[in-house]
Amino acid sequence: MTAKFFIITLILTYLTKKSSSWTITPSKNLITPAQLANRLDTSLRMSDTKEEAAKGPQIGEDGMVAPGDRPANPLSPLNELELSAQRTALSSLEEKWRIQREDEEYDAARLLGWTKQAEMYNGRFAMFFLVVGLLTEYWTGVTFPGQIEEMLRVGGFIELS
Repeated sequence: MTAKFFIITLILTYLTKKSSSWTITPSKNLITPAQLANRLDTSLRMSDTKEEAAKGPQIGEDGMVAPGDRPANPLSPLNELELSAQRTALSSLEEKWRIQREDEEYDAARLLGWTKQAEMYNGRFAMFFLVVGLLTEYWTGVTFPGQIEEMLRVGGFIELS
């Protein structure tokens, strides 16, 4: 896709240029045709030397990889050292996940304080009463501070004057 995009950009730039001397600076994501040819050449080239061929696994006449070059069997029984290392790693993971689960259960069970549920309710109530205050101001003409003052007077927190 990037090669097609680069070619289309090249053609459009050529068509929009008025002078015959122009240069193109491709972006970081595009590769030049020379880079593309180099990548294709290196990926399709066969190994030239015996040292390069010796780096890979040796394949016998039967088409199988030599036993010394095969990866370890993941299903083979582990020795005591590997088993104890695996047990230690699994125990630490189990402890970490147990603590994480307990923290999540504790946070879900909390009712008071800075909990996610309390913040959600606080935000919803604030939005609701903001809309109620705006509608009250629209219908009655009393501003927000006037509404708060009226509420405090009716509640008996400040004197009636």
